Amino acid sequence: NTSGWKRDKDKNLPALSVLYESFPNAPFYMLLDDGTHVVLANLDLVLAPREPDAYKEPLYAGLLRRVAGCRPTWGAEDVVFAHGGSGILLNAAAMRRLYPAIPSCIRQFHDCWGGDIQVSLCLAQVGIALSIPADFQGLFFGSGPTAALVASESTQQPHASQLLPLTFHTTSLAELFRLRRVEVASASEGASLTMNRLDSALHVGSDPPGDK
Repeated sequence: NTSGWKRDKDKNLPALSVLYESFPNAPFYMLLDDGTHVVLANLDLVLAPREPDAYKEPLYAGLLRRVAGCRPTWGAEDVVFAHGGSGILLNAAAMRRLYPAIPSCIRQFHDCWGGDIQVSLCLAQVGIALSIPADFQGLFFGSGPTAALVASESTQQPHASQLLPLTFHTTSLAELFRLRRVEVASASEGASLTMNRLDSALHVGSDPPGDK
């Protein structure tokens, strides 16, 4: 209920507008929190095959969330949206359709409490729904690596998998230290950072200096 949180909701759509104006020919765009870690090598592996079609069919992907509230004017019971903290991914086709509608969406959805929900509502208004292609499922995480691995176990999804994680939200300093270390090691070995490799790395090795 702080004023900062209330204002935070109004940053996403303007940020996407500035992003597009700054990089109008980019094939992909991402919007995420400053506490979110992106595994860039994995992101490149996942997006590279999609680049030739990035300007054709719109892509709006991320970690699916559903919320009651912020109902659109067309009367939907709830809203499906990509969680902003885990990363909102748009391709060029989606951004080019979204961009002209942003000014009116800022006015229309100003009262909606979530900036990431506002983005979803605006995209829906221009005919783009959240879609999670098969090769994107399970790659965006709403927590740090340790919690993500625990969640995988609790839902009986084997954390020793070959999934390529793309983002981790709210990554701690200790996790960031280990995560970066395994990213560098994976790159030096010409290997991808899989959940299996990440699990092994988080269970061995020392903490960063001064971290408890």
